[in-house]
Amino acid sequence: MIRQGEEIQKALDGLRLQVGVDFLALAIAEGDGQIRWVNASGNRNDRFKRIVLRPGKGIAGRVITLGRPIVVEGIVPKAGDDPREYPILLAEGLCCAVAVPVVCGSRVRGVLLMASRTERSFATSDVDAVLGLAERLGTVYSEV
Repeated sequence: MIRQGEEIQKALDGLRLQVGVDFLALAIAEGDGQIRWVNASGNRNDRFKRIVLRPGKGIAGRVITLGRPIVVEGIVPKAGDDPREYPILLAEGLCCAVAVPVVCGSRVRGVLLMASRTERSFATSDVDAVLGLAERLGTVYSEV
């Protein structure tokens, strides 16, 4: 079982290395409806901690609203794009990602995002590994 804090960080670091992605992060929906990125592995800076989303906005907001995984491939920001659509991708220079819900009981409590800074397709085994960690994290946040 994973506990909060350092164990979550170790789990993210381990899975990032196992699946060979550049970035792996956890966002949590707070009681006021805001969604914040709370842990990351492979991050270039701490800008991710300042990103605050609403349900339906950004990748994390869409996953929480829909309650299902989302795959984003080949994002290349262009002038005029709304940065609120994918702020985590812009902050970390990411172009492809898979985001999965972290479910506690019947409620989506957070989002686990794995992403790459270069073009790639994610193998089914990689997605399954992230889904497995998201399930384990769901048990952590059901106790909170």
